Amino acid sequence: MIDIDILTEYVVKARQQDADAFAKVFDLTKDYVYSLACSMIENTAEAQDVVQEVYLKVWLHLEHLREERSFLRWLHSITFNICQDHLRQHVQEHRLLQSVGGDVLSKTCTFDEWFQKSWRQETVRAMIDALPDDQRDAVHLYYFQNRTVGEIAVIRNCSINTVKSRLYYARNTLQKLIEAEERKTGRMHLPPAVLALTSVMMLPVLQNTLPAADAMRILAAVFAAAGSIPGDIHIVGADAPGTADSLRKRWFSAVRDRHWILHLRSSSLLPLLLSAVIVCMCLVTGGYALGQRLRTSGNAADTELSHAGISAAEDIQAGVDDLPETQARQTVGVPRIIAEGNCGEHAVFTLTEDGTLSVTGSGSVGATREWDYHGLLNGEDQSIFQLEPLAPYKDTVRQLIIGEGITEIGYAAMYGIKSLEHVSLPESCTVIRNGAFWGCESLTEFVFPSGVQMIADCVLKQCYALKRIVVSEAAKELCGEAFSQCHSLEEIIFCGDDLHTIWSGAFCDTYSLQQLHLPPHVSRLTTYAFTKIGCTVLDLSALTEVVMEQDVFESCPNLQTLILPDSMEIIPESLVTDCNCLTSVVIGENTKTIGSRAFGTAPLTEITIPASVICIEPGAFNGLTQLAAIHVEDGNRVYSDINGVLYSNNNTRIHTYPRNRSESAYLLPESVRIIGKFAFSGNRHLTTVIAPDDITVLEQYAFYNLPNFSKLYLQGSLPLSRDDRAVQNCPKLTTVPWSE
Repeated sequence: MIDIDILTEYVVKARQQDADAFAKVFDLTKDYVYSLACSMIENTAEAQDVVQEVYLKVWLHLEHLREERSFLRWLHSITFNICQDHLRQHVQEHRLLQSVGGDVLSKTCTFDEWFQKSWRQETVRAMIDALPDDQRDAVHLYYFQNRTVGEIAVIRNCSINTVKSRLYYARNTLQKLIEAEERKTGRMHLPPAVLALTSVMMLPVLQNTLPAADAMRILAAVFAAAGSIPGDIHIVGADAPGTADSLRKRWFSAVRDRHWILHLRSSSLLPLLLSAVIVCMCLVTGGYALGQRLRTSGNAADTELSHAGISAAEDIQAGVDDLPETQARQTVGVPRIIAEGNCGEHAVFTLTEDGTLSVTGSGSVGATREWDYHGLLNGEDQSIFQLEPLAPYKDTVRQLIIGEGITEIGYAAMYGIKSLEHVSLPESCTVIRNGAFWGCESLTEFVFPSGVQMIADCVLKQCYALKRIVVSEAAKELCGEAFSQCHSLEEIIFCGDDLHTIWSGAFCDTYSLQQLHLPPHVSRLTTYAFTKIGCTVLDLSALTEVVMEQDVFESCPNLQTLILPDSMEIIPESLVTDCNCLTSVVIGENTKTIGSRAFGTAPLTEITIPASVICIEPGAFNGLTQLAAIHVEDGNRVYSDINGVLYSNNNTRIHTYPRNRSESAYLLPESVRIIGKFAFSGNRHLTTVIAPDDITVLEQYAFYNLPNFSKLYLQGSLPLSRDDRAVQNCPKLTTVPWSE
């Protein structure tokens, strides 16, 4: 245990550039710093590096310390910040090209990545240049100059959350642009190109089963679908020598001259080739039958091909446009619709066989039932899968795409879609009702549209695979159980600074959440706001004006360090309960009141009272069975400490004798006149207390629950005032001075 008086003495000397004194300061505190670093970083080698950085910074900035007695608090803050810097380096997001390019940019290097490298760089840079000024500036500083979010905030004189917001929206915009580019240069061009190439290679086979002219017309249509202009293709007589070779050479020449056709993921190439081969085999088989019919009926080939839905002389795509919708989808490879209907007054849905649920229209999406929390707890389905066309397909939906124009996702609308992996919501959506995505167990990321102001009750409850949540820029309230039981949640990004209230259970059972950076204007934390959260460190020092209710931090299994904001004036009764790993609490510098049992039963061994505190309620530290010392910062006008025991400022009243002090006998100072309520409470070592001559008052429960306390010496006259319950639950104290 660190002796604050001795430490303060050496700190005073160290501030005068006394190297020997600084060495003593190091010896007294190095274990504390190393322990804190290890608890945050969980890497002993790196923790040792942190220790070196901490003491270098302390030596360089010791002159800026305002109060020598506050050195330990200052040291804790420096260590915490340096650890945060190290952690930030480890968990920093992937570089820009990885974060915006989807599957193409996140895989290991392949042939088509090598082929597209220069195209990607030029295209992405052009897209960056097209971003709004503030987003483009944030991208350049973060990705190209390797600045941290904190550094950018300082450089641009804005908040950290504003920087995060700009980076998020920039990445989101770039990802959409890249996906659009892929659709343009991949899905629209490469598949027909591969089909055409394969068809050319199959030309000799086709010539054996179809009349040559018809085979050539089919190939011409395939070429046209691939994007060739009529001048690229020459239809020659079937009997002309070198027909197949000539066409092959022309097509490969066209491919060579139009290299942009090859901009597609390599992962898509094999399926496309296989599809092309299958199509060609179908053409061979169908062509043989068709040829037989042509030979027997004498009808023109164009008439039969038109009956099949494909005009041999026309572009395949034009033929597709004239087909019924289902047949057209099958022709061009679009997944077949398996269900469709209404899902709102002005909203319709389509569900395709690949598991994509698409919603278009306007207004609200959802069934008509109202919010029924208890019904959902009992597993009652209240989602849009109550709708008859959707009912059989609830376990097949993998992707949800809501179109622009939809403004609201209704109560429990997507409840219990366990197979849902991806959700895309439009910017027009500004309301997401309670329980909207409750029980979507396969979701890994969720992005709230920027206009959503209320993160509703249970909106993402029991999304067990969810790792990342992006909270909207306009969000003002985080409601009850919003992210409850998201067991895999690792990151929450708050894009805006308007969030002001966090309601009960918002983070309940988020055991994997190790870091949480709240927007600075959060002003209210309600009961159980942080119950069962997984963080080891909760740094709330950035909150500028906040009020907390009882039991805000309840049953947090990993919480070791709690840093309360300077703006918090009142620490309420039972702020912390059942946080059995909490070993460090930093009280804000503007705190005025500490309530009864404020820190529950946490295993704190020492605590520091800031100079601003003017009221400590009786029993404030009653539950702290490991508490051995209470320190009061210099300048406090109401309280002081004598060797770790809490007294009034003039030492006339003893307030708290820590429960884990080890001496068996304690002699009260001569100045003491009052033994306060719960002054001696719960200490298992104490057997004897000797009071001075002029003691005048024993308050209620002055000696309470002392299992080994057996002797109370009151020198001089008996107390002028005493409560009948001054001594309670002290089984070994058989007599008291006034009982005789």
